[in-house]
Amino acid sequence: MIHAMIDLETLHTTPHAAVLTVGGVKFNPFDSSEPHSEFYFKLDIDSQNRDVSDDTIAWWKEELK
Repeated sequence: MIHAMIDLETLHTTPHAAVLTVGGVKFNPFDSSEPHSEFYFKLDIDSQNRDVSDDTIAWWKEELK
């Protein structure tokens, strides 16, 4: 059975958060086969008109050190 996982990196913790990146991969959780069909997209924050949190920006700065 194939599963899919999607990951969003955002600049807030609300549903209306600006999205930095979207990534995804298909995988089988029941065997040791390699994940496949990966994708990764960087999005333009300025064109989104969505929420940005100063606290989340500070967290990202610490995370990327």
